[in-house]
Order: sequence, then C-alpha cells, then structure tokens
Amino acid sequence: MGDVAVDDITFQDCSPLLSPDRKCTAQEFMCANKHCIAQDKLCDFVNDCTDNSDETTFICSPSRGRCDFEFDLCSWEQEQDDDSDWNLKASSIPAAGTEPAADHTLRNSSGHYIFIKSLFPQQPMRAARISSPVISRRSKNCKIIFHYHMYGNGIGSLTLIQVSVSNKTRLLVNLTVEQGNFWQRKELILSGEEDFQLQFEGRVGKGHRGDIALDDIVLTKSCLLSHQSMKEQLAVPLPTGYCPHGYRECQNGQCYKPEQSCNFVDDCGDSTDENECGSSCTFEQGWCGWQNSLAENFDWVLGVGSHQSLRPPKDHTLGNENGHFLYLEATPVGLQGEEAHLKSGVWQESSAACTMSFWYFISAKATGSIQILIKTEKGLSKVWQESKQTSGDQWQKAVILLGKLRNFEVMFQGIRTRDLGGGAAIDDIEFKNCTTVGETSEICPEATDFLCHNKKCIASHLVCDYKPDCSDRSDEAHCGQYTTTTGSCNFETTSGNWTTACSLTQDSEDDLDWAIGNRIPDEAPSTDSDHTPGNPTRDTQAK
Repeated sequence: MGDVAVDDITFQDCSPLLSPDRKCTAQEFMCANKHCIAQDKLCDFVNDCTDNSDETTFICSPSRGRCDFEFDLCSWEQEQDDDSDWNLKASSIPAAGTEPAADHTLRNSSGHYIFIKSLFPQQPMRAARISSPVISRRSKNCKIIFHYHMYGNGIGSLTLIQVSVSNKTRLLVNLTVEQGNFWQRKELILSGEEDFQLQFEGRVGKGHRGDIALDDIVLTKSCLLSHQSMKEQLAVPLPTGYCPHGYRECQNGQCYKPEQSCNFVDDCGDSTDENECGSSCTFEQGWCGWQNSLAENFDWVLGVGSHQSLRPPKDHTLGNENGHFLYLEATPVGLQGEEAHLKSGVWQESSAACTMSFWYFISAKATGSIQILIKTEKGLSKVWQESKQTSGDQWQKAVILLGKLRNFEVMFQGIRTRDLGGGAAIDDIEFKNCTTVGETSEICPEATDFLCHNKKCIASHLVCDYKPDCSDRSDEAHCGQYTTTTGSCNFETTSGNWTTACSLTQDSEDDLDWAIGNRIPDEAPSTDSDHTPGNPTRDTQAK
C-alpha cells in the first residue's frame, strides 16, 4: 500500500468576470454576456468570455495559420528536407508514457495534437519541422500563439525559427528541458524586414520517454499573409510566353486564375484546375484529389475486388474483379468506434441544384459504417449515413442534395462497428449541376449574402470594398453611405484641394507629400490603373 498527499492548495484568477459598467472600447470585443475582452484574445482557443462567444465558428472562421489539428495540419506544411515528421495523434490511440493524456482544444482523449515520437526506432537528434504560410513584412502587431507539452526524461528540444525569403534565420524560442506534464501557452510578437515563414522544429532527445507536442496554433488577424509561397518568391522568373503574373499553368499550356480552381468547371480543358479538388471519380485512374485525413490510423484504401476478404467481390464501374474502389481497411489492431475520413478539397461554391451521388457496398462480413459530412466555416454537419448491409451483397446508390454552399469540403467518414473491422466500400462518386455558371437562382449560401444583379451571391463583407466582386459590379454601385463617411475616399475628385474633399491631412514632419495621380506611361514603374471600379485611367495616389 502507498500514501498520496496534497498540500498548499490555492486558486488563482478564478473569480467570475465582473459585470461591465462601461461600453467596450474599439480595442475590445464585447462578449455575448456583455463583458469586454481585448481583441487579441479572440479566437485563441481559450474561453476568455466564459460563455465561449469569443471562440464561435462565426467569428473564428478558418483562417490560414490557425489550426487545432483535429483533422489535418491546416495550412502548416511538413518540411521535406528534415529527418522525420510531426505526427497527428489519432483520437483512439491511448496516450502512452509521456504523451499528453488529452489535447488542448477539446481537453479530452478524443482530441488531436501533433507530436514527435521518442520511442524506438527514432534516433536521438532527428529533427521534424513544420512551416507556416508566408507572412508579409507589412504586418503590424502580428502575434503567434501556440500551446506546447514537453514531458519526460531525456527530452529533446522545441525551437521556433523565423526564416526570411532571403533565407535569413532568427531564433524566437528554444526549449531544451522538461516543461511539465501539462499544456503551456506561449505568445510572441512577430516582425520582419522581409516576408517570412515560421518553422517549429522538434528534435528527439537521448531518452525514450520524453515527448514533445503542439496544439492550437494561432496567427492573429493582424498577421497579413502573402499570396505567394516561399518557393514562388525565391523562384527565377519564367521566360516570356508563360502564364502572366497571378495565373497558374494548366498541363496543356493554357492558363487559369486561382479562383477558377475547384469551381466545378474545367477551365483548363484538361481538368488541371479541378484535379486536386476531390471531384467526380471512378477510381480507375487514381484518387481524383480525394485524400485520407492524417489524423487517423484507420484509412480508406484503394483496392480491387476479392472473394476472400471483407471487400466487395467486384467494383461498380467495370463490374469485375479488376475494377477499383475505396474501402475501409481491416487492420491487425484497431478499436470499435475508430474513424477514417476521406476528404475532398475546398470547393468554392455550389449551385442550389448541386447533388452528389455515389455507390456504396456494406456486405454481411463488413464491420464498418459510412457517413457523409459537410465541413464549412460554421463547422461539421452530417447529411447522410448507412450501416446496414446491402441486400444480396449488391452495390447500392445514394444521392445527396448538397444545395447552395460556399467554401466547403465533403467528407466520407468510415466508422469501425467492431474491433479490428472494416470493409465498407464506395465507388463512382459524381457531382451534378454544381457549377454556378449561368445560375439564375436567388438562393444564396447565407442569409446575409449580397445578391448581385446577375443573380450571383457574394459574402456581405465584400460589398463596397472598392473592388468589384460581382461580375456586373453591382456590389460597388450604391456605396454612398460608405464613401461619404469622414476619412473614406476614392480620390475621384475634381477638386484641386483633394485633402479637404477627402478630410485627410498631409503630415508636416515627413519628407514628401502625397499627390493626386493619373495613369502613368507603361514604361514607368507604377500601377496600370487605379483601384476604384470602372476607372482604368482615373486618379490614384502616388508619393
């Protein structure tokens, strides 16, 4: 028998928030319960409001650099020139040894985080790195917030490095000793003279019982992200004759805009712009952009028919043993309830009549069920499920109305219904009537959307932003309430004293003054036109 003792218990910062006796300032966020918190505490994976209104999906819509690692690495990427990889902890794997018993996001064992393994066969000092999106040098008050867990004897090291586009490095964090068996928060202000990336590097220690984990990384909204990757910024410009700046190249040599990718239209003519989206697929030529989530140890597998296993005896496309399909793999280890996620890319928008059909197979031997999830900025929603075996071991067809959606992913979720089990299969995924080209419906994805005159929908925050998002420019047609606000100005003034007309003041302590400008000859290093919609040669500001 043994004794357990505790002593000196204290509570810190546990009193409830006092009811505010003032209005929140411009630098504060008003919670749903009327309390005020600092703006930089929004969407930091901490319930600062006490009612969680500062962490809702409406406010914290997915942004590049923010990740809870529940499904994947988000916009963070594994580096290819290191020795190892960061691993996503699968929800069903019990925490072993010095790993965290729960993640930071959900605070339970079903949540996910990334970690580096210290157990055999990992060798000491092997490094694993993940990199952020490229952050613009123009960012002001940009911060990174992250949560880390470092526990166990012989722990390795965790470093955070800032790498500029010219490959200059700056060490921001270097942790080399055990930090305790709990999640800790770190917050840093970021700045740079050049665009830069952040890299988290974890190194394996000399012991086999020391693990390093990361969770809930946030780049605050004041971090301006570059539209170019590090490789693009360092790349040698292509010879003339290739795609112009801002375009991507199709495999057939044609060019397309980034916004034409994943829009249910083959703009290239060879499907280059749709290949990585998770499109209609027979699986006879590969995965068509569909991908397994990294967060599971239970996967969808590409296979052919077999009479000797849990798989269907034949596929649906060709109707024989040589045809391909995806199925849930039965594994030597595995627990009931484990999930496998097959994900599409992020589709930009679907029409009101958009449907997705597929064929599924659940035999009498199979021990898995299938669900369809839709992931949007608001979260996950289940739209279909099936766990019953198909009659006579036949393929069955399912048709789902997706309807009007924006920035969404489709997920096939497979669930083990028994330990070690699997076997449910899918084939012949097909999207129909999903393009918004030529659509005349007045139904928008969100009730707050703006309906263009040509019946297209755009998000409300894009209205009157001096940039036409409707192809007919109707979102910039009636913006008097914005342009007449003191300080707002499009510089389309005939007044000689434009500073007065725009309610702006020249700084008397600087070296130069701003002046009204028109289009400058092409040989001069300036913009070809101003930014105001419909004015290709009108006034701009130049210093």
